[in-house]
Amino acid sequence: MADDRELLVRIDQRVFDEKGNVVGVVEAVVLTPTLSHMTHVSVSPGGGFTESRLVPIDDLEPTDGSLRLRTDAPWPHGFDRTYDLDFLPLEQDGDYQLPYPYGAEHLLLWDRLETPMGTGTVIRSQLPPGEHELHSGTPVRSADGQRIGHVAGLFLDQATDEVSHVVLRHGHLWERRTVLLPLSLLEGFREGELVVRGTVADLDRYAVS
Repeated sequence: MADDRELLVRIDQRVFDEKGNVVGVVEAVVLTPTLSHMTHVSVSPGGGFTESRLVPIDDLEPTDGSLRLRTDAPWPHGFDRTYDLDFLPLEQDGDYQLPYPYGAEHLLLWDRLETPMGTGTVIRSQLPPGEHELHSGTPVRSADGQRIGHVAGLFLDQATDEVSHVVLRHGHLWERRTVLLPLSLLEGFREGELVVRGTVADLDRYAVS
């Protein structure tokens, strides 16, 4: 189990500024390539995904089950966007080129616009290269390929930002369970899914409700 020194960051958790005003909710958490540390949370103020902002985890502190900004940076313009919208020229073959350092792994949506200039619209993630975004729809699979639930939050050490447990929602509506998976059970992040070691039956010992 997680202890009192650890911070729970939940998907859909409210975020306040220093004056107590709600600035948005946590829509995703961002982890290092090894999944061992949390670097940012993506906070959505509403009004479309292009308004979401990346907030460094060190700029947040817990308060009454929510999170509060502890920085002088103005909201929202003092924080980088989580996603950006680009209008890129099409190549002669109808393909496109993403600007450096962003590659295909950052591409969220590609659409061609029927304009005389032949431009295309690209919505791309602004995450640091190699880092992973976990949101409420991120599936979790066991090592044997079974889908076992989705990510609901993370516990991390407030001193080191090291992830200790992943909170997993498992099961159907009437039999839904909360599972607290230790970091040692995370095998990796593949094709947008979190993969854990062991089978569905192995998870029972980590169920907390």
